[in-house]
Amino acid sequence: MSQPATPLSSAASAATDLSTAANELRAMAEARVQQFAEALKSEDIKALTHRTVNEAAERWRELSASAAVFVRQSPGKAALAALGIGFAIGLLFRRD
Repeated sequence: MSQPATPLSSAASAATDLSTAANELRAMAEARVQQFAEALKSEDIKALTHRTVNEAAERWRELSASAAVFVRQSPGKAALAALGIGFAIGLLFRRD
């Protein structure tokens, strides 16, 4: 026959159960915090990427407008500059 549970063994069992539940709860909370942290990082990265793309697009529009003005004002110089840039790119990518 089994022996009756003593108050001390019942308390120890309850403490063990409580400790196990607390550890499980802590693990679940840590996992949730990690999920939120990852979500915040991705939102920060998304915002930073969006801002960077917008800044690059704006800078490209400015450079494009400046180039158009330069070509209209100095078509000969623009043609020579394009030829020089094309030659330099050709040298960079040429195969020996």
